[in-house]
Amino acid sequence: MLAIKWMNKVKNKISWKIFLVFVSIILIFTTLVYAMLILFLPQFYYNYKTNQINDYADEAVKAGENGDLSNVEKALDEFMDNTNILPILTDSSGRIIYIPNVNMSSLNTAMPTSVQGSESESGSTATQYPEQSKTKNKSILVDGQVYDLSYTINVQKINDIANVLLQFAPYFVLFAFILSLLTAYFFSRRMVRPLLRMNKVAAKMAKLNFTEVLPIMSQDEIGQLSGNLNEMAINLEQTMLELNEVNEKLQKEIEKERQLEEMRKNFVTAISHELKSPLAAVMGQVEAMRYNVAPYDNHPKYLQESYQILEQMSKMIQEMLDVSKVEQTNHMGQQTMFSLTEMVETIINNKKTAPSRIDKKIIFESKEEVKLTANYAFTEKVIENIIENAFDYSIGDYEIIIDLHNRGEGFYFSVHNKSARIPEEELGKLFEPFYRLEKSGNKKTGGTGLGLFIIAKFLNIQAIQYKLINENDGVTFQMWR
Repeated sequence: MLAIKWMNKVKNKISWKIFLVFVSIILIFTTLVYAMLILFLPQFYYNYKTNQINDYADEAVKAGENGDLSNVEKALDEFMDNTNILPILTDSSGRIIYIPNVNMSSLNTAMPTSVQGSESESGSTATQYPEQSKTKNKSILVDGQVYDLSYTINVQKINDIANVLLQFAPYFVLFAFILSLLTAYFFSRRMVRPLLRMNKVAAKMAKLNFTEVLPIMSQDEIGQLSGNLNEMAINLEQTMLELNEVNEKLQKEIEKERQLEEMRKNFVTAISHELKSPLAAVMGQVEAMRYNVAPYDNHPKYLQESYQILEQMSKMIQEMLDVSKVEQTNHMGQQTMFSLTEMVETIINNKKTAPSRIDKKIIFESKEEVKLTANYAFTEKVIENIIENAFDYSIGDYEIIIDLHNRGEGFYFSVHNKSARIPEEELGKLFEPFYRLEKSGNKKTGGTGLGLFIIAKFLNIQAIQYKLINENDGVTFQMWR
């Protein structure tokens, strides 16, 4: 069970994988190096020493080319000092000329020439050298005279070192194993530490947490990866913020659409109710007049009443058509700059000519030209409805006061008329469709309930602010931009 747990741990941890890989690589590498030493070191050493001896012998030959025997003797001294091989220089008759660190005068006096020649000639056989020993001769030309340099290469291949290395192998393997463990441990920790930090940050990023930033400790691939992760976190956070903003806007649009759909349903229901009653009334009156049912046999009177009902219905249908235009965005794109002052004056003059408006006094003393960029038809409908309401709901012959002037980069427009005070809780409801202060449902005294609703719709779409407020002597409608 422990072995299985350990294997699962190794499988799931990159640090353990790197540790084992490095231990294996170091052990294999050291084993191969050690085996190479055992196999090739003895022969390599033998070849190296042989080449070194021959090189010094060649230097002695080159020294004779200067024609000075003393240079040759110096070269032979270096030969012996560096190789521990004794060189012997003889002339053409076999007489010893020079041996490093040997007094040649005493040597020549003590030994007959014949003996010297005999030793020189039999030197290779009189002395028993090991198997690897080999005597070599080189000719040295000094000032036209030929000399003979002889030396014996006595180098063993040190085969014993292979046995020594084999006996030392267990200690070497133990040392290499401990060294590989320590090296792999510290290297794997150093290598895996930034990866573990990246994994931790990536796990937080997966949970949409972008607060932690990776430190960039180097400029290598790991440092570049850390920088890329930091940049990705910033981009993801920015994208999430943008998505949240879009989502919030979408939620608002959905809620707005839901409210509009609800408003459409209520609007259709209200229309059905508002049209059903007058239609039923007209159909009842016409049916009664058709069969001369008293008192509807007085056709002129009830035809007039039916006509007035149909006239009210026509007005309501026209107002409903105006409401439908609000939903068409292409109408709102038809915006032009026009004189609002001239529009208000024209509407006032048209209203004043009606017989029922003669007793109403309108005060409009605008002394400045007010320009407005908006939909001309919708703005005209708004101004007309506001002034119409002021006429309809004014008490007696009191004045209707209209104010229009520039205010900063925008404008201000208001209509004040003398009327009964509107309850504060009713002010906001007046802009709802088919809402009337007159609860009796009488269209002559309470209107259709669509006038202010249309005004609010048009002004909202054109980003014009408005407000209906109670004054001490009446009611004032204000709008501005």
